[in-house]
Amino acid sequence: MFKPLFDTVQVAGNIAYRHDYTNHDDVKEGNLYLIWRWTKFPWNHYLKNSIAIGDGISYDSHPPFADREADKPVDDFSRL
Repeated sequence: MFKPLFDTVQVAGNIAYRHDYTNHDDVKEGNLYLIWRWTKFPWNHYLKNSIAIGDGISYDSHPPFADREADKPVDDFSRL
């Protein structure tokens, strides 16, 4: 009688290291998130597709140079 709204749950994550040669800014970042995916559409025998929504957490070693405001100091406690 009741069908699940999402038929797939995925766990994903990324780790990255960015180096800006112009401003000599090294940023380490990572994130971990859950993805809920729905793949059962009535038109799947014509066109296979899916729709997904995700949510998670991320961490940066510090804000990238391009995202910093010139008059604000880097806050070591606001990394989320």
